[in-house]
Amino acid sequence: MSLTIAKTVFLDASSALRWILRTSNALPNFGAWDNAGADELFPVECARTLERLLSEGELTSEQFENALVQTNDLWKSMVQIPLNHSILDAAKQRFIAPIKTLDAIHVVTAQFWMHDLQESVTLVSHDRKLNLIARSLGLKTLEQK
Repeated sequence: MSLTIAKTVFLDASSALRWILRTSNALPNFGAWDNAGADELFPVECARTLERLLSEGELTSEQFENALVQTNDLWKSMVQIPLNHSILDAAKQRFIAPIKTLDAIHVVTAQFWMHDLQESVTLVSHDRKLNLIARSLGLKTLEQK
């Protein structure tokens, strides 16, 4: 996947962590947008993933601490979208493919944000199924197929 500069993006935590941890499959040009947002679960997911990587020996304590600082800095720079009953109710809907609970919450939050902004929003995710569902809801993705 290559990143075409998008004006407004909704960040998936795994994509952000790939960039923060400088993995080989991180998106090129990460940050090449005007406006980024995520729902309030973003920092929780990042922290849980980083702790798991630390406990599995995939990160040193120093790498863990540095990644937490970078995650918090990124979070502070983003539009922080609160969850509400409307989003949670909409996440219960049937989608064009089965989807995990948190992914449903994320994609619906991105859709609501798009409607609130009245402009296109690009979901930044490596998850093909999530991207497919996002496109079915009117969001743009990095893999426009």
